[in-house]
Amino acid sequence: MSNSIVSSNALARFYNNSASDTERHTAAFWQAVFTVHFPAPKYLLIMAASPDNSVRKTDRVLQYTPEDLDEPNIVLLWLQVGNALGSVRDVEAQVLDAAERHLVAEATLPTSR
Repeated sequence: MSNSIVSSNALARFYNNSASDTERHTAAFWQAVFTVHFPAPKYLLIMAASPDNSVRKTDRVLQYTPEDLDEPNIVLLWLQVGNALGSVRDVEAQVLDAAERHLVAEATLPTSR
């Protein structure tokens, strides 16, 4: 397990539960992984983040939080959770759209659409 993100028995339990094809168990696994490997207060795991107050959202956003309060949080990852029966292409399109909306909302990407 040393070279794996599943680095403890607790994470292994979440991983095994995520194989049940339910989005809830998959989301719980990824939440546990990010909580263990990206601990607060340096990192924040934000749940169901909407980039622009629209209905489009990502299931989780992982942010780095600089110690300097004048520095903005930096988004490291947008995560959209699905289940094994869903379409990977649809999930990828959803999270790409939400990530682009986040970047535009934070004025780090020009609006080209």
